Amino acid sequence: MPIPFNWVITRWFEGRRRQAALGVITTGFGLGGAAFLPLMAWIESRADWHAAVLVSAVLMAVIYGLAALLIIADYPREVGLSPVRASDEQPVSDDAPEWGFDVRGALRTGVFWTMSAGLMLFFLGQGAVTTLGVDFFQSREVGAGALIIALAALVRTVLRVPLGLGLSRVERIFRLAVLVSLSQALALALLVVSTDTQGIVGFVVLWGVGGAFAPMLEPLLITRTLGVRHFGAVSGTVALIAFGGQFFGPLAGATLFDATGSYGLPFALYAAGFLGTALLMLWTAATVRGEGYRRRARAAGRIFDDPPEAEAAGD
Repeated sequence: MPIPFNWVITRWFEGRRRQAALGVITTGFGLGGAAFLPLMAWIESRADWHAAVLVSAVLMAVIYGLAALLIIADYPREVGLSPVRASDEQPVSDDAPEWGFDVRGALRTGVFWTMSAGLMLFFLGQGAVTTLGVDFFQSREVGAGALIIALAALVRTVLRVPLGLGLSRVERIFRLAVLVSLSQALALALLVVSTDTQGIVGFVVLWGVGGAFAPMLEPLLITRTLGVRHFGAVSGTVALIAFGGQFFGPLAGATLFDATGSYGLPFALYAAGFLGTALLMLWTAATVRGEGYRRRARAAGRIFDDPPEAEAAGD
Protein backbone atom coordinates (compact mmCIF):
# COMPACT_ATOMS: atom_id res chain seq x y z
CA MET A 1 0.00 0.00 0.00
CA PRO A 2 2.64 2.66 0.85
CA ILE A 3 4.87 1.94 -2.16
CA PRO A 4 3.03 4.10 -4.77
CA PHE A 5 2.87 7.06 -2.40
CA ASN A 6 6.54 6.78 -1.47
CA TRP A 7 7.53 6.34 -5.12
CA VAL A 8 5.85 9.62 -6.07
CA ILE A 9 7.55 11.37 -3.15
CA THR A 10 10.99 10.22 -4.35
CA ARG A 11 10.28 11.96 -7.70
CA TRP A 12 8.85 15.20 -6.31
CA PHE A 13 11.43 15.86 -3.59
CA GLU A 14 15.20 15.63 -3.35
CA GLY A 15 17.80 15.47 -0.60
CA ARG A 16 16.74 16.56 2.87
CA ARG A 17 13.30 17.66 1.67
CA ARG A 18 12.68 14.11 0.47
CA GLN A 19 13.41 12.78 3.94
CA ALA A 20 10.89 15.17 5.47
CA ALA A 21 8.26 14.41 2.82
CA LEU A 22 8.63 10.65 3.29
CA GLY A 23 8.08 11.21 7.00
CA VAL A 24 5.08 13.49 6.73
CA ILE A 25 3.20 11.37 4.16
CA THR A 26 2.91 8.53 6.69
CA THR A 27 0.67 10.78 8.79
CA GLY A 28 -2.16 10.03 6.40
CA PHE A 29 -2.35 6.40 7.45
CA GLY A 30 -3.01 7.34 11.06
CA LEU A 31 -5.31 10.25 10.29
CA GLY A 32 -7.32 8.11 7.89
CA GLY A 33 -8.38 5.80 10.69
CA ALA A 34 -9.15 8.69 13.00
CA ALA A 35 -11.23 10.47 10.35
CA PHE A 36 -13.06 7.63 8.60
CA LEU A 37 -13.67 5.01 11.29
CA PRO A 38 -16.15 7.25 13.16
CA LEU A 39 -17.92 7.86 9.84
CA MET A 40 -18.07 4.12 9.15
CA ALA A 41 -19.38 3.49 12.66
CA TRP A 42 -22.09 6.16 12.19
CA ILE A 43 -23.21 4.59 8.90
CA GLU A 44 -23.18 1.08 10.40
CA SER A 45 -25.30 2.23 13.36
CA ARG A 46 -27.98 3.61 11.01
CA ALA A 47 -27.89 0.90 8.36
CA ASP A 48 -25.61 -2.15 8.57
CA TRP A 49 -21.98 -3.08 8.00
CA HIS A 50 -22.68 -3.85 4.33
CA ALA A 51 -23.57 -0.19 3.79
CA ALA A 52 -20.47 0.98 5.69
CA VAL A 53 -18.16 -1.20 3.58
CA LEU A 54 -19.88 -0.08 0.37
CA VAL A 55 -19.49 3.61 1.27
CA SER A 56 -15.86 2.99 2.14
CA ALA A 57 -15.24 1.33 -1.23
CA VAL A 58 -16.90 4.20 -3.12
CA LEU A 59 -14.93 6.83 -1.18
CA MET A 60 -11.65 5.03 -1.89
CA ALA A 61 -12.42 4.76 -5.60
CA VAL A 62 -13.50 8.39 -5.90
CA ILE A 63 -10.73 9.93 -3.79
CA TYR A 64 -7.89 7.84 -5.20
CA GLY A 65 -9.25 7.95 -8.73
CA LEU A 66 -9.77 11.70 -8.87
CA ALA A 67 -6.42 12.37 -7.19
CA ALA A 68 -4.57 10.10 -9.62
CA LEU A 69 -6.29 11.52 -12.69
CA LEU A 70 -6.57 15.21 -11.85
CA ILE A 71 -4.04 16.13 -9.17
CA ILE A 72 -1.03 13.83 -8.99
CA ALA A 73 1.69 13.72 -11.66
CA ASP A 74 4.43 11.13 -11.68
CA TYR A 75 7.14 13.73 -12.28
CA PRO A 76 7.21 17.48 -11.56
CA ARG A 77 8.36 18.20 -15.12
CA GLU A 78 4.98 16.95 -16.39
CA VAL A 79 3.40 20.09 -14.94
CA GLY A 80 6.30 22.46 -15.56
CA LEU A 81 7.87 22.20 -12.10
CA SER A 82 11.14 21.00 -10.61
CA PRO A 83 11.64 18.71 -7.59
CA VAL A 84 11.58 20.48 -4.24
CA ARG A 85 14.95 20.64 -2.51
CA ALA A 86 16.67 22.62 0.21
CA SER A 87 18.06 25.96 -0.97
CA ASP A 88 21.65 24.90 -0.29
CA GLU A 89 21.42 21.63 -2.23
CA GLN A 90 22.37 21.14 -5.86
CA PRO A 91 19.51 20.12 -8.21
CA VAL A 92 19.45 16.77 -9.95
CA SER A 93 18.96 16.99 -13.72
CA ASP A 94 15.55 15.85 -14.91
CA ASP A 95 17.29 14.24 -17.88
CA ALA A 96 19.55 12.14 -15.66
CA PRO A 97 17.57 10.22 -13.02
CA GLU A 98 19.19 9.82 -9.64
CA TRP A 99 21.28 6.77 -8.96
CA GLY A 100 19.85 3.48 -7.80
CA PHE A 101 20.27 -0.28 -7.88
CA ASP A 102 17.85 -2.35 -9.88
CA VAL A 103 16.38 -5.41 -8.17
CA ARG A 104 19.05 -7.82 -9.40
CA GLY A 105 21.81 -5.46 -8.36
CA ALA A 106 20.23 -4.92 -4.95
CA LEU A 107 19.93 -8.66 -4.34
CA ARG A 108 23.67 -9.03 -4.88
CA THR A 109 24.51 -6.61 -2.06
CA GLY A 110 24.88 -7.52 1.59
CA VAL A 111 23.18 -4.23 2.43
CA PHE A 112 19.90 -5.45 0.96
CA TRP A 113 19.85 -8.62 3.06
CA THR A 114 20.95 -7.18 6.40
CA MET A 115 18.60 -4.21 6.06
CA SER A 116 15.66 -6.41 4.99
CA ALA A 117 16.29 -8.85 7.84
CA GLY A 118 16.41 -5.98 10.31
CA LEU A 119 13.15 -4.55 9.00
CA MET A 120 11.55 -8.01 9.14
CA LEU A 121 12.38 -8.32 12.85
CA PHE A 122 11.16 -4.78 13.41
CA PHE A 123 7.77 -5.26 11.75
CA LEU A 124 7.44 -8.72 13.30
CA GLY A 125 7.30 -7.06 16.70
CA GLN A 126 5.18 -4.16 15.50
CA GLY A 127 2.57 -6.40 13.90
CA ALA A 128 2.48 -8.89 16.75
CA VAL A 129 1.93 -6.29 19.47
CA THR A 130 -0.78 -4.60 17.41
CA THR A 131 -2.55 -7.97 17.03
CA LEU A 132 -1.95 -9.46 20.48
CA GLY A 133 -1.64 -6.35 22.65
CA VAL A 134 -5.19 -6.38 24.02
CA ASP A 135 -4.94 -10.10 24.79
CA PHE A 136 -1.63 -9.47 26.56
CA PHE A 137 -3.21 -6.93 28.90
CA GLN A 138 -6.19 -9.19 29.54
CA SER A 139 -3.82 -12.02 30.47
CA ARG A 140 -2.21 -9.64 33.00
CA GLU A 141 -5.68 -8.67 34.30
CA VAL A 142 -5.40 -5.12 32.99
CA GLY A 143 -8.87 -4.17 31.86
CA ALA A 144 -8.02 -1.07 29.81
CA GLY A 145 -5.85 -2.84 27.25
CA ALA A 146 -7.65 -1.42 24.23
CA LEU A 147 -7.40 2.10 25.66
CA ILE A 148 -3.67 1.68 26.30
CA ILE A 149 -3.04 0.56 22.72
CA ALA A 150 -5.21 3.42 21.45
CA LEU A 151 -3.27 5.98 23.51
CA ALA A 152 0.03 4.73 22.08
CA ALA A 153 -1.46 4.97 18.59
CA LEU A 154 -2.63 8.52 19.34
CA VAL A 155 0.90 9.51 20.40
CA ARG A 156 2.19 8.13 17.10
CA THR A 157 -0.35 10.02 15.02
CA VAL A 158 0.15 13.35 16.79
CA LEU A 159 3.95 13.17 16.54
CA ARG A 160 4.29 12.07 12.93
CA VAL A 161 3.99 15.55 11.42
CA PRO A 162 6.59 17.32 13.63
CA LEU A 163 8.92 14.31 13.60
CA GLY A 164 8.52 13.92 9.85
CA LEU A 165 9.36 17.58 9.25
CA GLY A 166 12.32 17.20 11.57
CA LEU A 167 13.77 14.47 9.39
CA SER A 168 15.09 17.14 7.04
CA ARG A 169 17.79 17.77 9.67
CA VAL A 170 18.68 14.12 10.25
CA GLU A 171 21.93 13.07 8.62
CA ARG A 172 22.50 9.73 10.34
CA ILE A 173 19.60 7.55 9.27
CA PHE A 174 21.14 4.35 10.62
CA ARG A 175 21.58 5.90 14.04
CA LEU A 176 17.93 6.92 13.98
CA ALA A 177 16.93 3.34 13.07
CA VAL A 178 18.98 2.01 15.98
CA LEU A 179 17.42 4.44 18.46
CA VAL A 180 13.89 3.69 17.25
CA SER A 181 14.50 -0.06 17.55
CA LEU A 182 15.88 0.33 21.06
CA SER A 183 12.85 2.41 22.08
CA GLN A 184 10.52 -0.39 20.96
CA ALA A 185 12.60 -3.04 22.73
CA LEU A 186 12.55 -1.05 25.98
CA ALA A 187 8.80 -0.43 25.70
CA LEU A 188 8.10 -4.16 25.57
CA ALA A 189 10.65 -4.96 28.25
CA LEU A 190 8.83 -2.60 30.62
CA LEU A 191 5.57 -4.46 30.03
CA VAL A 192 7.13 -7.87 30.51
CA VAL A 193 8.63 -6.79 33.83
CA SER A 194 5.58 -4.94 35.15
CA THR A 195 2.13 -3.76 34.08
CA ASP A 196 1.76 -1.26 36.89
CA THR A 197 1.19 2.43 36.18
CA GLN A 198 4.85 3.22 35.59
CA GLY A 199 5.29 0.31 33.19
CA ILE A 200 2.18 1.22 31.21
CA VAL A 201 3.07 4.91 30.98
CA GLY A 202 6.58 4.01 29.87
CA PHE A 203 5.16 1.68 27.23
CA VAL A 204 2.71 4.28 25.86
CA VAL A 205 5.43 6.93 25.56
CA LEU A 206 8.20 4.74 24.12
CA TRP A 207 5.93 2.67 21.88
CA GLY A 208 4.22 5.82 20.65
CA VAL A 209 7.30 7.98 20.04
CA GLY A 210 9.38 5.20 18.50
CA GLY A 211 6.44 3.87 16.54
CA ALA A 212 5.86 7.29 15.00
CA PHE A 213 9.06 6.70 13.03
CA ALA A 214 8.18 3.09 12.08
CA PRO A 215 6.68 3.64 8.58
CA MET A 216 9.35 6.25 7.81
CA LEU A 217 12.30 3.92 8.31
CA GLU A 218 11.88 1.63 5.32
CA PRO A 219 11.78 4.28 2.55
CA LEU A 220 14.49 6.33 4.24
CA LEU A 221 16.84 3.36 4.51
CA ILE A 222 16.15 2.23 0.96
CA THR A 223 16.76 5.64 -0.61
CA ARG A 224 19.94 6.06 1.46
CA THR A 225 21.45 2.66 0.60
CA LEU A 226 19.88 1.45 -2.66
CA GLY A 227 18.93 4.73 -4.34
CA VAL A 228 15.73 5.96 -5.96
CA ARG A 229 16.03 5.15 -9.66
CA HIS A 230 14.26 1.79 -9.21
CA PHE A 231 12.67 2.61 -5.86
CA GLY A 232 9.29 0.99 -6.55
CA ALA A 233 10.66 -2.40 -7.56
CA VAL A 234 13.37 -2.46 -4.90
CA SER A 235 10.99 -1.29 -2.18
CA GLY A 236 8.50 -3.99 -3.14
CA THR A 237 11.22 -6.63 -2.95
CA VAL A 238 12.31 -5.44 0.48
CA ALA A 239 8.66 -5.54 1.58
CA LEU A 240 8.40 -9.21 0.57
CA ILE A 241 10.91 -9.95 3.30
CA ALA A 242 10.26 -7.18 5.80
CA PHE A 243 6.50 -7.53 6.10
CA GLY A 244 6.70 -11.30 6.29
CA GLY A 245 7.37 -10.66 9.95
CA GLN A 246 3.88 -9.26 10.38
CA PHE A 247 2.51 -12.63 9.28
CA PHE A 248 4.68 -14.91 11.39
CA GLY A 249 4.97 -12.76 14.53
CA PRO A 250 1.36 -13.02 15.75
CA LEU A 251 1.14 -16.71 14.84
CA ALA A 252 4.31 -17.53 16.76
CA GLY A 253 3.21 -15.47 19.76
CA ALA A 254 -0.23 -17.07 19.89
CA THR A 255 1.31 -20.53 19.62
CA LEU A 256 3.70 -19.83 22.48
CA PHE A 257 0.83 -18.48 24.59
CA ASP A 258 -1.16 -21.68 24.01
CA ALA A 259 1.89 -23.71 25.03
CA THR A 260 2.89 -21.70 28.11
CA GLY A 261 -0.28 -19.88 29.18
CA SER A 262 1.60 -16.57 29.24
CA TYR A 263 2.56 -13.79 26.86
CA GLY A 264 5.73 -13.13 28.84
CA LEU A 265 7.97 -15.24 26.60
CA PRO A 266 6.52 -14.02 23.26
CA PHE A 267 6.78 -10.36 24.24
CA ALA A 268 10.32 -10.90 25.55
CA LEU A 269 11.21 -12.46 22.20
CA TYR A 270 9.65 -9.51 20.37
CA ALA A 271 11.82 -7.18 22.47
CA ALA A 272 14.85 -9.30 21.56
CA GLY A 273 13.82 -8.99 17.91
CA PHE A 274 13.97 -5.20 18.15
CA LEU A 275 17.47 -5.54 19.63
CA GLY A 276 18.31 -7.72 16.65
CA THR A 277 17.09 -4.94 14.37
CA ALA A 278 19.41 -2.47 16.08
CA LEU A 279 22.39 -4.80 15.59
CA LEU A 280 21.52 -5.43 11.95
CA MET A 281 21.24 -1.69 11.31
CA LEU A 282 24.70 -1.21 12.79
CA TRP A 283 25.96 -4.01 10.54
CA THR A 284 24.32 -2.40 7.51
CA ALA A 285 25.90 0.96 8.34
CA ALA A 286 29.32 -0.71 8.51
CA THR A 287 28.69 -2.46 5.17
CA VAL A 288 27.74 0.84 3.51
CA ARG A 289 31.13 2.22 4.51
CA GLY A 290 32.93 -0.73 2.89
CA GLU A 291 34.66 -0.55 -0.46
CA GLY A 292 32.63 -3.48 -1.82
CA TYR A 293 29.37 -1.60 -1.44
CA ARG A 294 30.88 1.64 -2.70
CA ARG A 295 32.12 -0.10 -5.85
CA ARG A 296 28.67 -1.52 -6.60
CA ALA A 297 27.00 1.82 -5.80
CA ARG A 298 29.30 3.64 -8.22
CA ALA A 299 28.30 1.15 -10.91
CA ALA A 300 24.65 2.01 -10.12
CA GLY A 301 25.36 5.70 -10.68
CA ARG A 302 26.13 6.96 -7.19
CA ILE A 303 28.76 9.66 -6.92
CA PHE A 304 30.76 9.77 -3.69
CA ASP A 305 32.04 13.26 -3.03
CA ASP A 306 33.70 12.35 0.26
CA PRO A 307 36.34 9.78 1.19
CA PRO A 308 35.12 6.67 3.09
CA GLU A 309 36.09 8.20 6.43
CA ALA A 310 33.84 11.21 5.89
CA GLU A 311 30.99 9.04 4.67
CA ALA A 312 31.37 6.88 7.78
CA ALA A 313 30.98 9.93 9.98
CA GLY A 314 27.82 10.92 8.11
CA ASP A 315 26.20 7.47 8.37
